[in-house]
Amino acid sequence: VEPFRASTMPVIRDLVTELQRSRGVTTVVSSHNLAEIQELCDHVAILDGTGLLYDALARRGSEPPAPPR
Repeated sequence: VEPFRASTMPVIRDLVTELQRSRGVTTVVSSHNLAEIQELCDHVAILDGTGLLYDALARRGSEPPAPPR
């Protein structure tokens, strides 16, 4: 999924959730909104120009991870 406007997030969230449930697909989401990613995803990886900075299971209901230093 490419970056999208906040106003389209509910539609995207519903679509991705339905595809995951009905077809068992894996979806790659690129976003700066960690709260939305945490809501939508089971697994989170944060990358920058040098590589992998963070890799973990998403924890629903908890605070998003602190940015790397």
